[in-house]
Amino acid sequence: MDCNWGILGPGFIATHAIIPAIQEVSNSRILAVASNNEERSREVALRFGIERFYSDYQALLDDPSIYCFAKSPASRMDNPSGSGKEACTM
Repeated sequence: MDCNWGILGPGFIATHAIIPAIQEVSNSRILAVASNNEERSREVALRFGIERFYSDYQALLDDPSIYCFAKSPASRMDNPSGSGKEACTM
């Protein structure tokens, strides 16, 4: 079974370390990226071939096809752990 990831806060750490690392794992795929800045989330999604982008963190967390997420400390989202998804803080 694949682990479908979402990325919250696609900043420097996410784009230079986390996204490339997840994309190297055979049973993991990144389905969505979310940023408060829609243009930023769109740009990162296009750059890395990620199929969905959101300008709202909660929309990513509400996506039923995403099982786990990576959260940047700079993502400005205090406590997304109530989503019922597995969390990885960068």
